[in-house]
Amino acid sequence: FVQYKMADDSEALVQRATEEGESVLASEQISRPRPSRPPPPDVRRQAPSGVSPESRESEGVSLPGEQSSVQPPAMSSQSSAAGYTPSAPPPAYTPYAEQSAPYTPPSTHPPTVIPVTVTPIDPVLVRWFYKEPSFYWKPFSGCDSYLLETRYQELVTRGDKGDLNRWIVRVRGEMYEANLQDKTCDAIFWKGPSEPLLRATWFEITSEKRWYPLKDEEVIIVEKAHCETAWRQRANTALTGVDAHPNKVEWKRITMENHDVVWYGNDEIWKIKRDFSNKMKIKMGFSVGNKLVRGFKEPALPSDGDYPPISHFVFVLHGIGQNMGANPSSTELKHIVKTTNELRATCTEVTKKHFTKDWSKGRVEFIPIDWRSSLILDNGLIQDITPLSISKIREITNDTVLDIFYYLSPAFNQEMKDSVRFFLNKYFLKIMDEFPDFVSRGGKFSIFAHSLGSVITYDILSEYKDTLDTTLRSQSEPSACDGEGESLESQLLKARTRVAELENALRAQGSTMAGKKKMTGVKFPVEHFFAVGSPLGVFLAMRDLSKHVDAGHQSAKGLLPHSVCKRIHNIMHPSDPVVYRLEPLLCHHYKQIKPMKLDSTSSGVSKGMLNVAAGTSGEPEQEQKKSFFTNFFGGSKQSVQAKDLPTNKMMDDDSCLTAKDRLQERLDFQLREGIVENQYLSSLFAHTSYWGNADVLLFILCQIYQYQA
Repeated sequence: FVQYKMADDSEALVQRATEEGESVLASEQISRPRPSRPPPPDVRRQAPSGVSPESRESEGVSLPGEQSSVQPPAMSSQSSAAGYTPSAPPPAYTPYAEQSAPYTPPSTHPPTVIPVTVTPIDPVLVRWFYKEPSFYWKPFSGCDSYLLETRYQELVTRGDKGDLNRWIVRVRGEMYEANLQDKTCDAIFWKGPSEPLLRATWFEITSEKRWYPLKDEEVIIVEKAHCETAWRQRANTALTGVDAHPNKVEWKRITMENHDVVWYGNDEIWKIKRDFSNKMKIKMGFSVGNKLVRGFKEPALPSDGDYPPISHFVFVLHGIGQNMGANPSSTELKHIVKTTNELRATCTEVTKKHFTKDWSKGRVEFIPIDWRSSLILDNGLIQDITPLSISKIREITNDTVLDIFYYLSPAFNQEMKDSVRFFLNKYFLKIMDEFPDFVSRGGKFSIFAHSLGSVITYDILSEYKDTLDTTLRSQSEPSACDGEGESLESQLLKARTRVAELENALRAQGSTMAGKKKMTGVKFPVEHFFAVGSPLGVFLAMRDLSKHVDAGHQSAKGLLPHSVCKRIHNIMHPSDPVVYRLEPLLCHHYKQIKPMKLDSTSSGVSKGMLNVAAGTSGEPEQEQKKSFFTNFFGGSKQSVQAKDLPTNKMMDDDSCLTAKDRLQERLDFQLREGIVENQYLSSLFAHTSYWGNADVLLFILCQIYQYQA
């Protein structure tokens, strides 16, 4: 009813406009013949093949190159009296549902001769895509796509399916392996769901920057229709001798699941969705649909997006909450893998802006370490004793805060450290297998540890032995529960306790052996230890400081020897309620010195941060004097001793101290607060704000690149 009603209304409007126009002509006494014109765009149809010119004339439709015999519309009695010769009425409007061919929108480009045959697509116009879980299709870089297409064409031509290694291609900076036979992409160094691959030759343009690849099943149908010669020959015959035509002519149409694909020319291909909205737009004369293009907008060249060799690996360790909301049977990426991907993406942006030359010589790569998911610490005992009330809050507590209690427990402490040590050494050996010459050409290793992960990392690097001997002995002594009726859980707990006791005794024996090198816990030297959102300070404060803090060293040597780790960086957000400082543990008067503020990506790397990377004081000499002048004596430029510092004032930096009271290397670094930032609101999200923070990545890259230089 709506279709026919609109048809009647449109016909009435056309008739009324015609009569009004003719009345004006009659009043102005214009006596010239009215030229013939093609019907309006919304009533123009394509004549089916095999229809004679006489039948097309009777319908009021002509193909390009033919002279239309349709006469001008009839004239009213008033215009006839003015001397104007009336003509035949226009053809009747045919509703959309009764048209033999659908509406063809007007063309802004003149038609050209359509080639009868289609040449194969150029390999550089083929673009390969990968799809991360719960994300859209992402294109490979030009060099990766060219490599994949070259190998794919080679294997398809040879038909070699026996050698599976030939179907494996290293992509994305040699961190992933693409299987061209299964069309999947898998990470080399960490576990995760396989990412599907897509070889795209046809693209749907939704905007100037958004080119979406068609699926394989759609590509087969569209490519077959595009290469057909029947409609191409018919189009060439109709377009012979025609220079231009006001409207598009539909030469080919295929019907797919919920849309149609229409060819108006060799390069004019449109995908039109079949819905009521589009039908209404067509009736009102609007263009609908998205254009389809054969070949990607950017050619895939071997030099486009090529990755430089890796010069520095950074192992990324998570803290508490890795298992929060995790489903063991889920195929989604682990939380640490997602955050590491975010870290890697931010690193790429910062590198292109501030470290282009350094990146061209060697890039920094991040490896996620999931040390918690494989641990089953209590065999579900904690879940059994958890009350059912406020279940959601208790579930969050068990998945987050409980990890801290596990680590403080003598029964699970060693097991958690062993898990972290195992994965660090595992991925180190994996890197040496994949890149045998990495160390020989100057490759380095660093650790980026968040929250509780930084505490575990420090304990592994320092091989700290907690004084739990008395507790372990008391737990290993026979009790009233021993005997045949003892539960399996109790026996397992005692066994773990005994294993931890023996491991501690073995380490103590190994560390006291003459001439034996002390174990560092990992099989590689650590260049930088980035403790992010770390409570390490409070963990050390609760222990015996004389065993792990050497106050005689005014640098990171006081916490870890340089043979184990050369630099320690304690990065904190000012509103993070979990973080604690390290510098006052080495020099008590640094409680009155604020942590050094990180540079912003908008301003770039400062001289003070370059000095930190070089292992000297944070502020250059002229800045030290200026800072002292403005912050301390208000005019004097002389340094003071630590004992003379005012007790009621926090200093912005340590430039006011004498050389002997100043740390050789700053350890505490703080992010800059926003101008209108509320500390209490920021504290809700500050502990997880480090992963995608560009200022944090700017600091990390500055330390890695400048320290190596």
